[in-house]
Amino acid sequence: MFKRLGQGAAQNGKVERSHREDQERFYDANVFSSVGDLQMKLGMWNTEYNDLEHCGLNGQTPNEFLANYKLINPPNVRA
Repeated sequence: MFKRLGQGAAQNGKVERSHREDQERFYDANVFSSVGDLQMKLGMWNTEYNDLEHCGLNGQTPNEFLANYKLINPPNVRA
């Protein structure tokens, strides 16, 4: 695991919490029969996780937050 130089304890704490949640809610809750099985279950977990409400996003799901962000900050598009 790498830590970027200059990152504060708060940033590292968020990453560590994310890793702990992944461990508890995904890795500890599943058994994998192959790399392909891991990849399939990880894809399903990613979809499920991104549709869960997060208090850090004011109750929005990550997908809702991203959709709203794109409305407010559209990507640069050249005509």
